[in-house]
Amino acid sequence: MPAETGLLAGYLDAESLENLPAANDFDVPDGTYEFEVGDYFIKKGWGGDDDARALLIEYLVEGEDADGNDVDGKKYTDWFTLPDPDQDPSTYDTKQKRTLRNMVDRLAEFGYDRTEISTIKPEDIVGVTGTITLKTRAGTGAYKGRNFQNVTSLTIDEAPKPAAAPARGRRAAQAEPEDEPEEEQPEFKSRRRSARA
Repeated sequence: MPAETGLLAGYLDAESLENLPAANDFDVPDGTYEFEVGDYFIKKGWGGDDDARALLIEYLVEGEDADGNDVDGKKYTDWFTLPDPDQDPSTYDTKQKRTLRNMVDRLAEFGYDRTEISTIKPEDIVGVTGTITLKTRAGTGAYKGRNFQNVTSLTIDEAPKPAAAPARGRRAAQAEPEDEPEEEQPEFKSRRRSARA
């Protein structure tokens, strides 16, 4: 059958087929990059499961890969599958516990105390900059034959400033208002983008 009459005629030609990434290639090659968090949200429903939920942290990376190719603006996504919110935590299986532990560990790398993790809002994370290292590993067990890219190191440029606890009791009544204006929070912008401005 001639290629011109196939269903995908006009979409794939010999040149575009040669330039397709190999199976299990990732948008961002393994390496260490500067990043800015582009999004932080809960994804709802995928793969035919409308009840599925996952926390996603999207990193926009900057720099060059090991071959010198520009990766500016490419995206790496951390994906943490969440248990059903109605599920009793005492019934979480080993995989659910491991995923939640990894999620809490990741968010703690952003400078939050583990007790604050559930209070983090998108505006607390989006725009944070730092350095990220990505590494691919081969899957094992049921995932044998597949590759997975993971964050092996993440450092942020500046830790979030914890909110001051409100004064209580007599201390609240005795507290005098401050005369000095509050210190402005630094803007978390991409170093490369702010240099271009």
